Amino acid sequence: MSTRLYFGLSNGMTGILLMHNAIDLNGALIDLRLLPLALSALFGGNISIAVTGLMLLIYRFVIDSGDSLDALFSSVITLLGFLVLSFICRRFIKRQGYFFSAIVTVGSLLVLSRLIMSNSPADAWGTIYIPYFILTIGGAFLFYRLS
Repeated sequence: MSTRLYFGLSNGMTGILLMHNAIDLNGALIDLRLLPLALSALFGGNISIAVTGLMLLIYRFVIDSGDSLDALFSSVITLLGFLVLSFICRRFIKRQGYFFSAIVTVGSLLVLSRLIMSNSPADAWGTIYIPYFILTIGGAFLFYRLS
């Protein structure tokens, strides 16, 4: 139990560092915090992902200056949706590789839907979205292989 808690704390700190160095696009943070969440879900289980997710939610509240409440609400909904979907995936997908692929895909689709609904510039596909997803896929592969 304590190992899962510590794993969640370490992934939460990694996610906070990724959020701290995020790109801000009209109030939406573009970062790779999905990967520490996915690792928490993969190796730490429900306790670890709950700790990591809670840390990221608290940090998101702390860094929000109050000027982008819609972006904050969207971020909270996206993160809570990811947590619920990862709990569901954990229950039905037993192989680690498939589970990791499923939660990274689900997380990426949640981020994509959030970005599409945001008020982003027309050239965001080429400058933000495609590089973000390439980095996410590359990072996910690297994280999984190294772990």
